Amino acid sequence: KSGLADLKVWFEECIKDYFDNVMTLAYEEFWIHESWINKSRPNSAQSMHNHSNSLISGVYYLKVPENSGDIKFYKDGGKNAILETFRLDYSAYNFINTGVVAFNVKAGDLLLFPSNLSHSVTDNITNDTRYSLAFNCFIKGKLGKHEYALDLK
Repeated sequence: KSGLADLKVWFEECIKDYFDNVMTLAYEEFWIHESWINKSRPNSAQSMHNHSNSLISGVYYLKVPENSGDIKFYKDGGKNAILETFRLDYSAYNFINTGVVAFNVKAGDLLLFPSNLSHSVTDNITNDTRYSLAFNCFIKGKLGKHEYALDLK
């Protein structure tokens, strides 16, 4: 039980760092409003989707057999897939010249990303199951600066 409590504290430290230093968002506090376990069996994949009900999403990898699937993130929700279609020969990839970034993860990795960023998971081509713990976060306090700002308490 204390292992899970320690993991939650680490997640919260990482989430706070992401809100403060990546999003640079003014907020009073945040909370993890939902979490779930992903069980990716052999020959399974996850199609492109996003989590529009949150601000930050995260995935912590518990068990990751080699070749059990990469997570892919799509700039513009995959709308600029033409860049991928031609497979142009760039000397280096950057934010401008690619529409998809894939991460080959391992057990113990934690990925945090904007919830509205479309993502998918490639096929698990092993005979083993990959396990991950995913979650979504939102803030408490005012969301927005104008007179129509939401007060989330």
